[in-house]
Amino acid sequence: HDGVLGWYRYASENDVPFPNRFLGLSNQAEIKTLPEHVLCAHRVLAHRRAFERRIAYAPNAIRPVDYEAMVADPFAAFSKLFTPEEMDGLGAFTLVEQPNPASLSKYKDVLSPDQISDITKLEAQFSA
Repeated sequence: HDGVLGWYRYASENDVPFPNRFLGLSNQAEIKTLPEHVLCAHRVLAHRRAFERRIAYAPNAIRPVDYEAMVADPFAAFSKLFTPEEMDGLGAFTLVEQPNPASLSKYKDVLSPDQISDITKLEAQFSA
């Protein structure tokens, strides 16, 4: 995605701090040496780390949204995200955009099996 890749262009052309928790990179050289799919995976994992740190610091300050559940059954996902009182305050549930189940696997259309394997290994390292 060009918007995501723009952050790497910006970081390679400007003086940004490293290690960089936003990009999930240890040093600026990684921008030029890592393949794009691995760069993007580092960024996603960095955001996951930030989310997990925030949850650990203030567990009631943020609520996770399960994207897969939101695609499968938006109303049920919202019902788990908000209390009944909050749901009442929000008003009647209206589906503004139809969820697309294909979005859950679209990565298979743009990434090769080797790239998916690279990302899976990086996720395993992150989880360890």
